[in-house]
Amino acid sequence: MKTTIILLLAAASLNAQSVLVTNPETPEQATARAVVQNIQQTKQVIIGQLRHSNEVIWKSPNPQGALDILGPRAGEVFALNTAIMQFCAQLLTQAGDAGGLAELERIAAMVPPHTINPDGTVTITTNSGNGTLSGNQTTQP
Repeated sequence: MKTTIILLLAAASLNAQSVLVTNPETPEQATARAVVQNIQQTKQVIIGQLRHSNEVIWKSPNPQGALDILGPRAGEVFALNTAIMQFCAQLLTQAGDAGGLAELERIAAMVPPHTINPDGTVTITTNSGNGTLSGNQTTQP
């Protein structure tokens, strides 16, 4: 009797997991599957772009030199990057996506402590990355 109940529970679980994948797939199931796949791909693309944009500067031979060339726009770039990272962190928190949050933390850890100067320029204050999503910058008055 116990074996029968366990088998029924296992079958019910497998059936619940395969609701989106039956053969042949109904148009509604195809739509539901596409929605799930699209949102997962969107998340992966956004996190990938954040990782890439941070690697471009922080793994370059001279990050401070690149920031110097950006000049006053560097502060704008940092502000936008910070806002996007925090927005993503908020969405991933609401979704309970611990893996996504961990990846954002790894990305944020690339950013070394820095100062955004009054004129918008950015100065790296050390060479070791130890940023977090909660912040690692100071702003000069």
